[in-house]
Amino acid sequence: MTATPTAVALQPSAGKHFNFYLDPTFGALGTTQLLKVLNVDFAFTGLYGMFFPLNRANLGWQAHVDLNPGCIIKLLLEADATGMTPLTNLQAGTTQFLDIKGQGLVIDNNQTVTIGGGATSGNFTLSYKGQTTANIAYAVGLTAATVQTAYQLLSTVGANCTVSGPAGGPYVFTYTSLLATDTTAMTATNVSLTGGTPTLVVTQTQVYATFEHQLAVKVSKPNPFSDKDGVFAEEWEFTIVEDATWGAAQKFLITNLLTAL
Repeated sequence: MTATPTAVALQPSAGKHFNFYLDPTFGALGTTQLLKVLNVDFAFTGLYGMFFPLNRANLGWQAHVDLNPGCIIKLLLEADATGMTPLTNLQAGTTQFLDIKGQGLVIDNNQTVTIGGGATSGNFTLSYKGQTTANIAYAVGLTAATVQTAYQLLSTVGANCTVSGPAGGPYVFTYTSLLATDTTAMTATNVSLTGGTPTLVVTQTQVYATFEHQLAVKVSKPNPFSDKDGVFAEEWEFTIVEDATWGAAQKFLITNLLTAL
């Protein structure tokens, strides 16, 4: 472990950040969205137990023992035609594939300006949130620092964006601080670029905090119908199982602020 690790800021995710999908094959993971999920409960239990021999000299348990763990997930669905489809899976004993996808805030907010088509000289401008730079003189030796100076003069930008890249571009604009999560598109205008057939393209590249949990599941039991804040609902309990063809029982994919380090 690193002696002085870099702290990564918390990126909380709310319920509105998640989508849920249930499909019959692992190849179709993330295809069929469940639109009326009301509650989710994931539990991984029974991993360890206490070794507690009867000996009055012992003040407590002496060690731990491995148990047969249980891994389940419960979905509370509106009991409409779609929400009752797990009943068919329960009766058939088929394996289903559940995909939980969460997308949070922007963690890397970049835009790239590429000047191509053989351009060698002339002027272009950059605009952001209603403000436009003065003409920027292009040359194959135009540095990112020069572009940054012109761009940061905009009152809508200031020091909240840095520009990097080789002389002549492409130029990568990294938005930070007050603009770290602002995905407003920058625009570029060809004022008088010359040489060849000049092109001027702006590409947005935002990376979001993501959490994805993929599971192979079998419906183990339904719970009694219930009233969930006025919605007639049914809770289905799924047992997480290993699928030999897929080669897994569950997989996690997390993208966090490490990408910004």
